[in-house]
Order: sequence, then structure tokens, then C-alpha cells
Amino acid sequence: MPKLSINNRHLAYGVDVDNIFWVQQAILRRIDVRSSLDEQLILDILVDCLIDPLVSSGTYTRDSVYGSVDGNDTAPAALERRLSERIDIYGEPNVRDDFSLVYEELRAVLDVAGDKFVKHVVGRSPGGRYPRYFQAVFLAFWELIIRENMRVSARSEAAFKLRGIGTARGQLNIPGGGGDWTAEDKRKNIDVAKGAIRDAFEADPGSLRDAAQFGLASHLERILQNSVTEQSLFETKQGLLTLGATRKFDEASWEKILRSITAIANMGPDHTGYLVIGVADDEKDVRRVHQMDGIDPVKSRSSRFDVVGIGREAAVRGEILKKYFDWVSDKLAGSDLAPDLRRRVASGISLVDYHGRAVILVEITPSPEPSFYKNVMYERSGSGVRAVEQTDYMRLFRRFTRPRT
Repeated sequence: MPKLSINNRHLAYGVDVDNIFWVQQAILRRIDVRSSLDEQLILDILVDCLIDPLVSSGTYTRDSVYGSVDGNDTAPAALERRLSERIDIYGEPNVRDDFSLVYEELRAVLDVAGDKFVKHVVGRSPGGRYPRYFQAVFLAFWELIIRENMRVSARSEAAFKLRGIGTARGQLNIPGGGGDWTAEDKRKNIDVAKGAIRDAFEADPGSLRDAAQFGLASHLERILQNSVTEQSLFETKQGLLTLGATRKFDEASWEKILRSITAIANMGPDHTGYLVIGVADDEKDVRRVHQMDGIDPVKSRSSRFDVVGIGREAAVRGEILKKYFDWVSDKLAGSDLAPDLRRRVASGISLVDYHGRAVILVEITPSPEPSFYKNVMYERSGSGVRAVEQTDYMRLFRRFTRPRT
């Protein structure tokens, strides 16, 4: 828990509150995040994403969708039912994927802007609270990307269009103070934001929303962040080619990868792990990649990892990225992993565009029973891998027979 708790004293442990998106962008204050107003804002946004026409944002609406109002009041019960039906139709995974997609795209535009949301959009200094401005801009992106099947054609142009639209002389007119934000006023401001940024968007044939073909950077970021407390469920590799004078497939490293996959799968029936190819965890490898391939790493947002990508290896092999990705997928599908584990791993591989660096992400879902690799059972020992003695097999089997939590 110390590694996961929020702190604002810049201690050596915990999540620094100043690095959390809402505080970093000065949308919410530190005390607001500690009071869970970030969760409240996300709820308000999700309701607006799913309910059409819009409803007001406020305490009454939030209580209604959670079923926490007077049981004799029929209006909130109808809203709760309406939202539940909408989620059932939309599908929970699709809600999560589409929300993350829009969030990631808006966050990328803000990165290009090079300034905090509050400064760039609202023209104010940090210290206040501006969730409604973010809500209006997020919904503008949501409606253009998700409802109108568009994508950002130029992030720099989108950032330029957002500059100053929330200032006193800007186009947005969002009321301050507390109380409900009416549906009518919300609609006006969302439409204003959409009008301001529309020229920075273009029609999208569908590839942007195809998470099966290209995963989301925000998902990878969460995995990298969680690896701090879940080292045994996480493995990184800078790539699959050697960094020597001859750039060839690293057979020894591949064997270690397959043993690691087996060991992660043997953590138990309630654990999902990840292998990330294209992320260096050794400064020596980072320097060597730069020397051999001329690639500078992209630091993860937590600054704990150097993302070097695998596009450089595709170039070494004289292949396009898609062909290289297919080659890696085929090697997993034809590997000596246990058959059931091999099928699930091969279906759980995806490409992730992490700020211009293509990374391969392999999801390792648990098996119904312990897995062997070449007749040897492996398990994690911290972030390492060790073979399990035959006399100790029963201990691992018991992991899979305990009632699931």
C-alpha cells in the first residue's frame, strides 16, 4: 500500500500527487484528488458519453445513477435503468476502450500544446478548479471521434484551436461556482468546442478504434505503473535481435522469454501478467540501442522505463512493422509453450503505439492448471525465473485448486 498510496510530500514511496494527470494539468487541486473529485468528474463524463440527450451534471444525477436516492422518486430510477441498459448494449469493454481512446488522444494533444490544460485552454494560473472546461473539451473529442467516426489529423492544429477558448474573451461560456451544470448549457459549450477543433479532424476509416489491431498507450502506461508492485507478473525485453556486430535473432533470449511466460502463467488462476517487447530496463541496453540503431528512448510518464520500440528491428530485417509483428506472433503460436497457454498467449498479443514507438504487448492469462515448458515447471522468484523441483510440484498445483478470490 505505501507504493500505491497518494502522497504530496515528495516521499520516496507512493504516487506523487503532482504527477497525477488532474493535478499535473491543474484541472483539479491536490485536495480535490484526495477527496475523489477525479472519480466524480469521470462519472459525469461517462454519463454524458452514454446518455443522449444530455442530462444535468450534479449531485442528484450522480446519486440517481448509483441508485442512492429516494425509492419513491421514479425519475432517478428511470435514469439508472436507462444508463444500465445503455452499458449493456454498448458493452462494458467497449465503454472502457472508447473512453481510454479519447482520453489518450486528448492527452496527446495537450502534450503537443506544451502547457498545462488550465493555462492553455482556460488562460488561468494553477490553483483553482476547472473540471467543467475539461468535461466540455473531452465531450467534444468524444463526439467527433466516437459518434462521428473522425480522428485528429494534426495534433498541433488541434492544440492551436484549443488555445484560449476558455478565457474571458474565449468562445466557451461556462458558469463558475457550485450547483448543477444544466444539460442546455453543457450542450452549448460542447458544440462550441467541437466547432473550434473540427478543422483539425478528418474522417476515420475505422483503424483508430480497432484496439485489436493497435492497442492504447494509456493501457500500456497502467501496466508499466503497476509493475512497481507486481514485478512477478511483468517482464520487459528491449527487443528480439542481438545488439552485437551481427544483428540476429537472439535464441537464448527467446528461450528466457518462453520460460518467463510459463512462470508468469503459473502464478495462479487469479493473476494476469504481461510481457512487453520494446522496453529497455538496462541503461547499457539503452546506450547500445542508440549506438546501433540511432534511437533515443521515450521515457514512460513515470520515468521508470525507456521505451525503445521494435520498429528499429523491423528496419534491420528490411521489413515493414506489420510484417515484423506477424513474424513475432507466428513464433509465439509455433513455440514449445504448453498448448493451452500457447493458444491464449498467441491471441493476446497486440501492438501499442507509445508516443511514436511501436511496442509489442503480450497478455499472459492464467491457465486452469500449472504449465510446463519442455517438461520443466517454472515459477517466478521476484522478477526472475526458477525451475521447480519435482518434489515441489504439489505446491504449485495447490495454487490452482484453492477457491478463487
